[in-house]
Amino acid sequence: MRLITVLTNEFEVSIKPLIERRLAALGSSAIPVRQNGADGRSVTVGIGDPSELSALASALSEVMLLDLRHFIIADMVEQLPFSLREKERILIRALENTEEYEGIEKASEELAAFLRENDRLIFEGYLRFRLRSETESWSVVVDAVAEQQLICDEFAELTECLGLFPAALSGCGTREVTVILNPDGSCTLCGPKENSGEFRIDCAPGNDEGVLSLLRGLSPGKLTIYDLSFGRCGELRRGIEQLFGGRLDPSKEE
Repeated sequence: MRLITVLTNEFEVSIKPLIERRLAALGSSAIPVRQNGADGRSVTVGIGDPSELSALASALSEVMLLDLRHFIIADMVEQLPFSLREKERILIRALENTEEYEGIEKASEELAAFLRENDRLIFEGYLRFRLRSETESWSVVVDAVAEQQLICDEFAELTECLGLFPAALSGCGTREVTVILNPDGSCTLCGPKENSGEFRIDCAPGNDEGVLSLLRGLSPGKLTIYDLSFGRCGELRRGIEQLFGGRLDPSKEE
């Protein structure tokens, strides 16, 4: 029987249960995994034939790309200049956006080739040098989610500032507001000003909470929805209906 050592020097996790869980899901729970040391960061795996090597490669690939992904992305988020609450939101969304990975099979084949020539696998080293494209893609996702969070924060600050000036809000026409839900998921708020002319506010897609906060600040007496989004703004529309149900103009709602 061939023995392969798998270990980590950086991840604070017991890797034996992770590997055994992945092996069991693949129907290879009979492959022996022995923990080395009390900290659980090193194991020895016994391999009897090529099929078991392939199963181990698949299990280890899933451990690195699915299980250890949580630790890697959490470390990326920790480096961001956001509050703890904002980091929690960014982490949740980043994990949701990376939970499906279609390259497991290819990664497993490449790891199997590596294990045929090596009896030792260090998780962070393999991730850093052999799976760099995957970890870099996670970094891109984290940056994108962080940027969206920053936009939401700026939008919230804007609505808070607007809320500090009720006279300005009434001057923008608090008596009537029209909400246009656009096909691209964005929305437009517009209506007549009290004195003369009209106001228009364009809101980017994905800012439902910001739009609702802005509408609460405007506090219109009557609100009309034109839904041209083909369902893309369904959650936003439901939120508006729940918030302003008694003030919606049913004669114009589409």
